[in-house]
Amino acid sequence: MIYHDVAQGTPQWHALRARHYTSSEAAAMMLVSPYETREDLLTRKAKGETQRPGGNQWLYDQGHTAEARARIVAEEMLGEELYPATISAEINGLPLLASMDGLTVDGEVGWEHKLYSKRVAEALASQGEPPIHHVWQLEHQMLVTGCKKILYMLSAQGVDPIWRWYESKPERAQALIDGWRQFHAELHDPARVLVEHEATIRDFLSSRQWRKGEEPRVRAILAEFLKHMHKG
Repeated sequence: MIYHDVAQGTPQWHALRARHYTSSEAAAMMLVSPYETREDLLTRKAKGETQRPGGNQWLYDQGHTAEARARIVAEEMLGEELYPATISAEINGLPLLASMDGLTVDGEVGWEHKLYSKRVAEALASQGEPPIHHVWQLEHQMLVTGCKKILYMLSAQGVDPIWRWYESKPERAQALIDGWRQFHAELHDPARVLVEHEATIRDFLSSRQWRKGEEPRVRAILAEFLKHMHKG
């Protein structure tokens, strides 16, 4: 386990995310994300992209404002400070990363804050635990950090924080590892790698650097190259 001295949102942090499977990506990998499909995640990771398109900056800013206020409440509940942490660990050969909103100094307790939404609050009340797409994020965080439990909290301006304790379940932790292992295999499958490279080369071929009369010959060479590469 490695603690990284990087601030969340910086270029160094994004570079780390590009090289690891992250807790915020776990839901998409497990096919339960409301925001991103598993196939879109595979494509994004293959390209080294760290942010899904279409993010709402206003919601992001609101979340961080609410997080700062909620941190005070969480620290009062725990009786100790919570420190943001970015941690990586190689587990079963998988490069995993977790960016924690907060972690106690002994690493025993984590804190995850979400901007309040009625849908999530209702799920928390009816199920007694976070919605499943947040569950996989928490399981990933606990797998990477080794913390024993996470204080999961919802809040927003004008809304009192709502919270639940979450503790990992062995069957979920194993399912997460199995899921990332399968995802890793698919991401590095030669056929997918060839498709990604082919798209890049075809984009280059369609640029103005090639005269139209040359394209058929070059494309034929490319097709033959890819055929032999795939056989190999």
